[in-house]
Amino acid sequence: MNTKGLSAYRALQPTNAEHARRAQVEVILKKATLYNVAFLQNETLLAAFAALPQIVIPMQTLEQTAELLLWLDGAQEKALLSH
Repeated sequence: MNTKGLSAYRALQPTNAEHARRAQVEVILKKATLYNVAFLQNETLLAAFAALPQIVIPMQTLEQTAELLLWLDGAQEKALLSH
């Protein structure tokens, strides 16, 4: 097999970290859409993140955003239960 061709092909394939990032963004988008949380217009913001794979978003930023949205999700559920 042509090793140069194989190397070029592999270089174009998404990395495991990129797959994990995309999966995390998808989960955040689903949660944001489901609960309609208006936090920094998260649906639009995260859709823009997902649409621009050439921009590197630190995994820590995504994790912090995910944690914040999960907290907002829990707070919203508690508010719904208290009504």
